[in-house]
Amino acid sequence: MIIETGICTLTLTGHSESVECIVNMTINQIASGSRDHSIKICFQSGICLKSFEGHTKGIMHIEKVSFSNLGSISKYLVEV
Repeated sequence: MIIETGICTLTLTGHSESVECIVNMTINQIASGSRDHSIKICFQSGICLKSFEGHTKGIMHIEKVSFSNLGSISKYLVEV
């Protein structure tokens, strides 16, 4: 969604319950966390690359953490 105008430019599909968090992972990839206990990594075009399932609770927060010595590492803070 473009915040300034309120125009929806993309609808992501694939979660079976509400999305609670979303974060930019790379320049063209996003991660979304849902009450359906899954995290999905998708291109910003909407094409899903990977789904992480099996969490015991809904995903309420995702955080990308970068370590300069190790390159870019994504850390998921999930079960809240």
